[in-house]
Amino acid sequence: MGHRVWVLDQGLDLAQAHRQRDAVGLCLFSDKVEEYTPIKSTASHLDKIFGLMERKIEQGVPSLRPTRVAQVLNEVAEKTHRRSLVVIFSDMFDGSEDPAELFKALQHLKHNKHEVLLFHITDHETELAFNFEERPYEFIDLESGEKLKLNPSEIKDKFTQQLNLIHSELKMKCNQLKIDFISADAKRDYFEVLQAYLIKRAKMK
Repeated sequence: MGHRVWVLDQGLDLAQAHRQRDAVGLCLFSDKVEEYTPIKSTASHLDKIFGLMERKIEQGVPSLRPTRVAQVLNEVAEKTHRRSLVVIFSDMFDGSEDPAELFKALQHLKHNKHEVLLFHITDHETELAFNFEERPYEFIDLESGEKLKLNPSEIKDKFTQQLNLIHSELKMKCNQLKIDFISADAKRDYFEVLQAYLIKRAKMK
């Protein structure tokens, strides 16, 4: 497959794809598509993508911005006309109240004959395990700005149960759609995450 689209709401090495002479494109999003580059294989195009990513990193992550993952993935599916490898880096938390919309968007990509890889980015220590010191904390929703003061132990069991349910459902849906689902710790270097997956993928061929 000679075309790749990297869809990021986090932050990636595209040089490997370029060395394989693949055409590469990049999509950055929050509640809407912030950047969507053409899909090309030239060195100058890759330089432009690296420059774009460097500027975004320097700007930092905007605060209080919701994400609309389903909406963006549907848009990517419509804009990406040639069969491609679509690599998604996201926590997959969508501002929509209906999780079915997210699954429909993933199905939309597959229906358009794209191969899809999902790197599901979370902080394994604080989000998945919800491990905090035994003291009061103020939690802030980075999308809405809503604040909540509580002791983590008061909600840990319920929180982890609900989150595990959400993640299990997402992983099951990906398996049904034949989408590779890779759980990635936000604290790990992205190169290590990619390298580990690519080594595993190569062994399976």
